[in-house]
Amino acid sequence: MWPFAACSRTARRSSPARRPATRPAAFRPRFESLEARENPAGGLLDTTFGAGGFAAVPRIDTGIVNAVAAQPDGKVLTVGTALATAPNKPGGISVTRLNADGTPDATFGTNGTAVLGAAKSMYGYAVAVQPDGKILAAGVAYTRTGFWSVSDSEFAVGRLNADGTLDRTFGGANTGWWESNPTKGDEIVWKLAVVPSAGGGFSIYAGGQAGTAAAVVKLTAAGRPDPTYGVGGVAQQATNDPSLSGSTRWQLAVTPSGRAVVYTESKKLYGFTPSGQADTGFGTGGAVSVSFNVGGLVAQGESVVAAGTQITTPVNGVTTTPAYGVVTRYTPAGAVDTTFGTNGVFVGPSAVGTQASRFTGLAVAGDGSLVIVGTAQRKDDAGVVHRGFLRGRLTADGRPDATFGPAPDGSGLVIPYDQDQGIQNISGYNADTSAVAIDSAGNIVVGGAQYVSSTVSRRVVLRFTGA
Repeated sequence: MWPFAACSRTARRSSPARRPATRPAAFRPRFESLEARENPAGGLLDTTFGAGGFAAVPRIDTGIVNAVAAQPDGKVLTVGTALATAPNKPGGISVTRLNADGTPDATFGTNGTAVLGAAKSMYGYAVAVQPDGKILAAGVAYTRTGFWSVSDSEFAVGRLNADGTLDRTFGGANTGWWESNPTKGDEIVWKLAVVPSAGGGFSIYAGGQAGTAAAVVKLTAAGRPDPTYGVGGVAQQATNDPSLSGSTRWQLAVTPSGRAVVYTESKKLYGFTPSGQADTGFGTGGAVSVSFNVGGLVAQGESVVAAGTQITTPVNGVTTTPAYGVVTRYTPAGAVDTTFGTNGVFVGPSAVGTQASRFTGLAVAGDGSLVIVGTAQRKDDAGVVHRGFLRGRLTADGRPDATFGPAPDGSGLVIPYDQDQGIQNISGYNADTSAVAIDSAGNIVVGGAQYVSSTVSRRVVLRFTGA
């Protein structure tokens, strides 16, 4: 309706009549004030989840939520590491399932948590859901009491049934696990991907490091190495960088055709063909150098998109302030896709970049749009620095979703301490994000930690609206 009152008109009569001799008053529109309206398209804290939008993961774990996954029924899976059972021994891979309302799922494991591999001293870094509802968890299994020594760790991938019990049909020998130490060095699975295959089947990809090499493992649905992939199911590319330690998270993305890309802490992307060979058509000899620290890597069709933090070096000619979030897309040939964002890159606005902001997670929706999570810092009036949850959404071609957030400003980002003072760091704790997933309703599920002090943290999951 137009925001002015309609003028009244004299009704017509069925028979002719003489019109009044006087002239009608001039039409003067009267403007009415309208109430303020907001029509946000996502990014609001979903207060129906947990306690006011966030759920604390039961305290049997140490550190941060390392990964999250969303089930089709709205339940949420998290993975981390259980508390140590002895000095220098991690307590196993801990998988927790939350109901769609954020409460622990009592039908899963023990009070909502299942711990795998406690006797093997394992750390948990990755979780994924298979099409049949079974749950994959992965990380590293230690073969000695101490950590990070030669021949100390090996790849570890296990599978749970939907109720949290170990699926002993997986991996062979009635174990429920697949483990391997192909390089006799330190092996770590950082990420998992489940990729559908022809005929309704699927394959399991585990990405990470094998010694100092970038590695991808391809497993069958039964949890056994695919002999047609790489060498015995394991593909590797040497980084020629002996300084790599696995002290930061490596990333994995797998395209629908089975092309895999691994990011290493040496700031390089390594491409692999669907058969597990070095993809020499990707970059130079199978590798692409990037100038920023990648915190999230996803496949978008046959391209890959990386999100992370730019420190000082310009990205593709776009100058950034130190500690600035960036997102860029690479073609199957490893070239920067200049049709994405601005000259191939989305750069966070200066209001974020000047305060040590980071992009630490990335997810892709069914329509190709991208969800970013991370953290942003602000100083209060007393000069104390606080760190809170940042989230954002881009269109499939890397443009900001101008409708995203409780008070959309066109940036596509919701910036703590600017747009949502009430939830910037939840109850006054500093915050870190490490993982993001999009559930079947389009909501944004974020995993991370809140810090009570510099040494005490609690693992948390938050849910934000997607629309």
